Amino acid sequence: MTQARDVGLEARDAVVWLYHNNVGKEDIMGGIGTGWFIDDTHIVTNGHIIDQNNEEDGSFRAITINNTSHELEVLDYVYNINPTRDVALLKLKDGSAPHALTLGDTNSLEEGQPLIQIGHPATIGNWLIALGTYTGRSPGINSNSLTTEMPSYSGNSGSPLLTLDGDVVGLHYASTSENYAGDPPTPIDEDVDEARVYTELPYQKRKSAVAEPIEDVTSHLSDWRN
Repeated sequence: MTQARDVGLEARDAVVWLYHNNVGKEDIMGGIGTGWFIDDTHIVTNGHIIDQNNEEDGSFRAITINNTSHELEVLDYVYNINPTRDVALLKLKDGSAPHALTLGDTNSLEEGQPLIQIGHPATIGNWLIALGTYTGRSPGINSNSLTTEMPSYSGNSGSPLLTLDGDVVGLHYASTSENYAGDPPTPIDEDVDEARVYTELPYQKRKSAVAEPIEDVTSHLSDWRN
């Protein structure tokens, strides 16, 4: 738990909260997911986040953990369900990253290996550090996806999946969690400076999640950054 906390605290500097605001409603911004810096100016997230928020109807912004806001340019994205491809690349229009994440290798993953995820599960908290385990590859048509037992919720889309060495091995794109019906859960981590590592969320019956392998992610990015 201590190692997960230390890795999570360092990695949070490279994780952003993605927002979108509508033309004519510039004062109204809505959180749409998570992203992370792959280098000084580029942010990786999910393609479905961009696909569901029209760039022509507003602008995308990234908020860092120190509350700095950056306007973003969408370089490119892919969003396919069959087979799953859910990757986007954004670029800062100003400034640079306080920290960027390093990339790992999914070939070294072992079943039961601890992994962490950092993101913004809706109404739960921001820059939340979650600790789970690697369970294998998704069966069937999306057989290349990484499967995990990981606390996650809407808003974690685009979160980095990291080893305890701090290397990114996946890009979270969906949760298969079965949640309790009723009112939205109460926020449980309003102070992002208070480091906490969550192994479960209080309203979840199940906590399975899937992620794009980092090798699939970088195969798209190499084309988009050129």
